[in-house]
Amino acid sequence: MTVPRPPIELYDHEVDAIQKVWDTLRDRHQKSFKNYDAVEREIVSRFAEAGFIAHVSWFKYSLDGVPQDGAAMPEVTIVGRCDPGHEFDRDQQVHEVTSNLLEIPGQEGVIRTDQGGTFRAGHDHHH
Repeated sequence: MTVPRPPIELYDHEVDAIQKVWDTLRDRHQKSFKNYDAVEREIVSRFAEAGFIAHVSWFKYSLDGVPQDGAAMPEVTIVGRCDPGHEFDRDQQVHEVTSNLLEIPGQEGVIRTDQGGTFRAGHDHHH
């Protein structure tokens, strides 16, 4: 039995890097593949190159209770960073969010709060 790890906090630039890894993997493997071990090694390797430890679980499909050969989908969970000494810097994340590194329309300079309000960079009060 594995002990669940707490979720890791990601910077916006890391979300972008993870998306690029996904795009590469999707482009390479959107067609059927048979060698699950090789695909899993590639998934783990590509995420490691981006600085993350990834865990892969395979979900196999069946039709009327009969497993379908070659019908599986990987579920990838980012479980940590390759750098064990990494400490999340909230100021860096505020900078990345307010700079809108992910280019989310209408989000330039804004941080949304759980209460539905917004916090605009450079202001010391909530809107």
